[in-house]
Amino acid sequence: MDFTAFDLTQAVTGYSHADVYQHLFDQVKIAEDGGMSAYYITEHHFDPGYNLTPSPNVVLGALSQRTSKIRLGVMTTVLPYHHPVRVASEIRELDLLTNGRLEVAYGRGAIRHEQDGWGVPRDETSERFEQIFDVVKELLVNDEVDSYDSPWGSGVNIKIVPDAVQKPHPPMWLTAVSETSSYKAGRLGLHCCTAFRSLEERAESIASYRAGWEEYDPDGKPGLVQSMHQIFVAETIEEANKWGRPQLEGWLDHFVKVLSDRPTQNEEASYETHKRVNQKLLDSNFQALIDDNRIIFGTVDQCVEQLERLFDGGVDIFSGYFQFGELDFDASNRSMKLFCDEVMPRLKKNAGK
Repeated sequence: MDFTAFDLTQAVTGYSHADVYQHLFDQVKIAEDGGMSAYYITEHHFDPGYNLTPSPNVVLGALSQRTSKIRLGVMTTVLPYHHPVRVASEIRELDLLTNGRLEVAYGRGAIRHEQDGWGVPRDETSERFEQIFDVVKELLVNDEVDSYDSPWGSGVNIKIVPDAVQKPHPPMWLTAVSETSSYKAGRLGLHCCTAFRSLEERAESIASYRAGWEEYDPDGKPGLVQSMHQIFVAETIEEANKWGRPQLEGWLDHFVKVLSDRPTQNEEASYETHKRVNQKLLDSNFQALIDDNRIIFGTVDQCVEQLERLFDGGVDIFSGYFQFGELDFDASNRSMKLFCDEVMPRLKKNAGK
């Protein structure tokens, strides 16, 4: 049982983009002081209402100098958009700057307008991911690499610097939207992070992940499963409904519409499962989101009960997404502090009984 935090870092009405960054820095401090094990930001592009960290490694470098204990990571680096030498080099630099506190996560990207902006054909993302991942891993594992081929070009005589702190490389994750990507996480020997899934969907993802790991290492211990969810914790349900519920409803509507920006017909085949999963989110009412364990919401007692169901389902790590939609910064901070001060200790105590 472990606890991390995630921040999409989106623009909020009435606040400058600089204010949003400062709030991110403040929440990382709350998470570190509260005993969370890791904090993740992410990579998205071209939509400030969705994300303001198009180059998250730059932000991670800043965070590395503002923290000392909490692990830091980007959930997710979209590999088809990047040259593998650059990816490997920045991983090494951040591993050094964090003094071995770096976590790494990969994905292929799902949002159509981002793929269009980067000039990456949608039907090539899966193949590009595999090609770039193989090169990045080879560059990180070996002191020197004679040559490589990638969608962004070929190279010879490569030595990635600086030296690794975590050897052979930091912990690596794959962000898994569907059972197919969960299986891929296992097959590649990566830890698996799911997001916003229901109890049933999460069980299917975990089973697919374990099956993929059997292909990777039949005799080895499987990697970790992390599950990411929006969370709002309050002293009373009235406070939760006042501050958290409107922003959760508004953000989820925007989130699913962004990810569902696809034609209803002739969709590239490998994204069909993504569309089906996201449609279930779009079709859920607010109470169903709670009942299905997609979001964590309510009083301390209610959140403890909801999270115990999550951990009982085979999850190793809960990742809380505390700042969503247009949520007031102070309300978000109160929620995170309450989580650290009361929810986490209760869960750990109950698990030890």
